[in-house]
Amino acid sequence: MEFHGFQNTLPVFITILLAGGLIALSWFSYSKLKSISKSGRWLLISLRAASLLLVLLLLLNPYFFSSQQVEVNPKISVFLDNSESTTISKNDYEGLNSYRKLLQDLDFDRFQNVEFEFHLFDEDVSPGTPDSLNGSGGQSNLSAPIQSILEIDENVKAAILISDGIITYGKNPVVDAFNSSIPIYTIGIGDTADIIDVAVTNINTNTTGYTNTLHTIEAEINQTGYMGSASSVQIRSGETIVDEKEITFETNDQSKTVTFEVQLDEAGLKQYEIFTQILPGEWSEENNSSNVSVEVIDSRINIVHVAFSIHPDVKALRSLIESDQNNNLYPLTWTGNGRFIEDIPDLESSEIDLAIVHGRPDPFSKLPFLNDLSNIPTLFLELGNENPSSTNSSPWSDIALINGELSSVFNVHLNQAMNENEHSILDIPDIDLASLPSLFSLGRSVSDEPRANSLYTLTYNQVSTEFPAISVTEIGNIRRGHVLPWGWYKLAQSSSESVREFYEVLFTNMLSWHSNSPDDRLLRVIPENKLVNTNTNPILNGFLRNERGEAESDAVIEIQLEGENSASGIYNMNNVGNGRYQLELPQLSEGLYSFTANARTAGRLIETQEGEFLISNTSNELSEVNRNDNILQAIATNSGGVYYSYDNIDGLWEELSKTDLLSKDIVDIENYIFPVRTIYWFILLTLLLGTEWFIRKRYSLP
Repeated sequence: MEFHGFQNTLPVFITILLAGGLIALSWFSYSKLKSISKSGRWLLISLRAASLLLVLLLLLNPYFFSSQQVEVNPKISVFLDNSESTTISKNDYEGLNSYRKLLQDLDFDRFQNVEFEFHLFDEDVSPGTPDSLNGSGGQSNLSAPIQSILEIDENVKAAILISDGIITYGKNPVVDAFNSSIPIYTIGIGDTADIIDVAVTNINTNTTGYTNTLHTIEAEINQTGYMGSASSVQIRSGETIVDEKEITFETNDQSKTVTFEVQLDEAGLKQYEIFTQILPGEWSEENNSSNVSVEVIDSRINIVHVAFSIHPDVKALRSLIESDQNNNLYPLTWTGNGRFIEDIPDLESSEIDLAIVHGRPDPFSKLPFLNDLSNIPTLFLELGNENPSSTNSSPWSDIALINGELSSVFNVHLNQAMNENEHSILDIPDIDLASLPSLFSLGRSVSDEPRANSLYTLTYNQVSTEFPAISVTEIGNIRRGHVLPWGWYKLAQSSSESVREFYEVLFTNMLSWHSNSPDDRLLRVIPENKLVNTNTNPILNGFLRNERGEAESDAVIEIQLEGENSASGIYNMNNVGNGRYQLELPQLSEGLYSFTANARTAGRLIETQEGEFLISNTSNELSEVNRNDNILQAIATNSGGVYYSYDNIDGLWEELSKTDLLSKDIVDIENYIFPVRTIYWFILLTLLLGTEWFIRKRYSLP
């Protein structure tokens, strides 16, 4: 053990001065006491000086260093592919029987001085042992073990990856293998012989769709041995054939992509099956179909448009709203006699996605479903009509963001007040605003809402002002807007295509922004996968915030599960911390399942959410049945390892031994000792002070 110095920033001469001062202080404490013997005085001086110097020494925090060399056993990580494709029997490879025989032949137990760390992987990596191998994984993600190797403990000397090289999930890991700091030795299992087969190998689509739209689904069909043959490919919804297309194979080994466009009419989780015709002599019929799910969101927007004046702007805006088939327009035109021309729609306030108030409301108008606009997104547009008494007395008073006098009206233009990247409404094609037809507006305007953002301000006679023209705001989860100028019909009817486009995009963006309120959900429970195989445990992930917007970690989230096949039950999600919850459900039979999640804390219901997921008995693990030697060889080569096949592993252990990967390592273990962290020094200090006290009492010193 060597002394290495002090952990402090004091200069040496200051330390020496402090030590000398403490010795001098100890001497002066007892040097004038003549009532005790000389030897007694020097003993007390020595004890006090030793105590004070020991305190100073501990404050300076000295430390000592020692090192020793020890032998440690080498560590090797073994990653075992547990996906379903490893169980396929083909030619000499007999599925799990051949897989387990390989593990027996490797005989890991005979290396007593090597620490093997075993992991199983399919979609993800998890701890495991060779005995827990069962080939139940629904996806093959070769990128997962490679990422684990990149983050592996520095004491691990090598990795052994046993897989068939088939990827059905995740990215190709060949490039990532270059970054491995340890060699990866790969062992290929499975068979490489070509078979006569047709399979649906991949389905590409957006898992989210919207009602009243065409949704594109692409299916990749692979075949071997059917040159010149034709096959039909169908997309089915239950027992209904949605569409069917014919394909012809020009070669003996070919991949074809078939594109379907599906009309989405109803909201909900929809399941589609891609099925390719079974041809004579196919190796397997199970891979001729594959399922995909699409969560269809109801994109219909209920817009109530209340006009309090007959004006061309009203017609122009209603025409724009009706041009989008996803909009449900409910027009109401005030006659001034306490009535509307149209019938009042049978809608609750909660069913209205956007209320547009066009013109100053009549104070005598009575709309039961719009008496309170505090919980309805609202867009208010001026028309120049004046109903003075309505400003402060009617339920419409909260919708105005801009105030001004209607007595003076001017021709104005717009001036953009915010950058286009500051607000989504301003994502509009570039145009010279001064070239637009002039609008009409109040002479002056101010905003009474401090939270409002002015998208555009007014320009008079080519002079820009700070008077707001179009303002928007978010109040809680409700969005509101106020358009001060009128005369927009001139833009809608302009002969210039760019002017018409500016009008259409501006108001389309405003309609979209106002009707899509911010996501203020406190509880979100999301299935990890919308489509789950029957041999996989469905997983639900939950995220919970309390009413203050803080992560809520002290809650109970109850999941009530209901299925088509009478599979139902009540489960509680596990709290994993920081407002996150998770539930791993048992394996379920095929069908559509719905769940209701209730989050409670201290007996108080925070929020409820509903969701769906599908269970399917088909797996894309059967779409590829040939071992991919190219990927396994590339992983080994790029990382500095070697590739072996399951039926020829001779030389693996010799190679590891030759490169010293099986031999013990000699490592230096460094040890730093800090006396201030040990109790012995404080015991010594106590003894010194106690001895001094005892001697002082013996001499009857105060």
